[in-house]
Amino acid sequence: MSKRNVLGVLDGNEAHVARVVEAAVELADDEHARLTLVQSWYPGQAYAWFSPCGAGGMYVPPLEDPKLLADRALARAAESVPRSIPVTTIVLAPDCRRQLCRLARSGTFDALVADERLFRHGRRLLRELRRDGVEPVPVSIRKGRLLPKRQPQGAPRESAHRLRTA
Repeated sequence: MSKRNVLGVLDGNEAHVARVVEAAVELADDEHARLTLVQSWYPGQAYAWFSPCGAGGMYVPPLEDPKLLADRALARAAESVPRSIPVTTIVLAPDCRRQLCRLARSGTFDALVADERLFRHGRRLLRELRRDGVEPVPVSIRKGRLLPKRQPQGAPRESAHRLRTA
């Protein structure tokens, strides 16, 4: 089944963003699909510490508006998408997984491309995606690991175990 809309989920790390955008563009180009890039924003960091003398805590707000930073990051990522692929950008609220579940339930997207960590730690999201017919496409970010080549529908899968020849 061909994909009409591909959703690419970006995080804050530039190297991760580049790999996810590359994989999402490849999938959208192969399927002649529309690409939507999303990123969530975070309001700041709260810190707490304990010492023998007592406890403390503080809130450290970001230096710039977090929504604006996420919007700029999405604009930079969208610039690397070829002009032949229609692209849309969306800034999500801080509860990223809940927002992604809502997007999956909308029925608009056929595939979700994201860092493999999102799928490893988001079982509810994975369940929602499978229930709504959205194909999860994990992208490996680790050095030395290549992206898995996508198999055409109905093609036989290559065995992971290979015979050694002496």
